Amino acid sequence: MKNAVPFAGLLFLLLTPPTMAQEIDFVDQLTGGGIGIVVIAALSLLMGAVALERLTHFRKSRIAPEGLVQSILPLWQGKHYALMQPVNATTSALPVI
Repeated sequence: MKNAVPFAGLLFLLLTPPTMAQEIDFVDQLTGGGIGIVVIAALSLLMGAVALERLTHFRKSRIAPEGLVQSILPLWQGKHYALMQPVNATTSALPVI
């Protein structure tokens, strides 16, 4: 009897006719959202535009100038941390802390 219950449920699901999904009217939902949804959509578009602009104008040289890693790595491996500060001060990309 225990095995008959899941089988009956499966049989019921297979034999029932499929139901149609409710029609979704996108424009109706947008107008129902009011001014809030318009503001959210505008800010989303603005965020996408700013992200694309930042990606197209990204410059590695502003993050870490050419040759900085090669000049700092021996000092780091030798644990000469105080000597790393003047190397950092000569570059304009990284702030002196």
